[in-house]
Amino acid sequence: HPIPERRWAAVALAALALAVLAACGSDRVAAPASATAAATTTAAAAPAVVPATTPAAVRIVDFAFAPGTLTVTAGSTVTWTNADGFAHTVRSTDGAFDEVRTDAGATASITFPRAGTFAYVCGIHNSMTGSVVVEA
Repeated sequence: HPIPERRWAAVALAALALAVLAACGSDRVAAPASATAAATTTAAAAPAVVPATTPAAVRIVDFAFAPGTLTVTAGSTVTWTNADGFAHTVRSTDGAFDEVRTDAGATASITFPRAGTFAYVCGIHNSMTGSVVVEA
């Protein structure tokens, strides 16, 4: 059975995102306090850095953030989609942005207006970690 084009796009984006390495940072970033219901789409040939005009997405699945590190450009909004059956949060490890909660099946978004590396953890399950690298 051939794989639908949208699935290829998701596979390509996931493979590319897994290749990005993590780093640390401490810039303060504003974040909305509530989750959003916006859906995200992926392009078939995703660039190494997601431009601010392209939706940037992280899936929460099997008690992990995927990709673990996402690189975007300044001004990007990153949306976390919780595909687990449990609630999770996205909390900055250094207070750079406000914690957001994602219930099972929900999404939450944070906008990153300036460059830096933003490490985060699930405040409920502290073994879940990730980072967003924001390039100028």
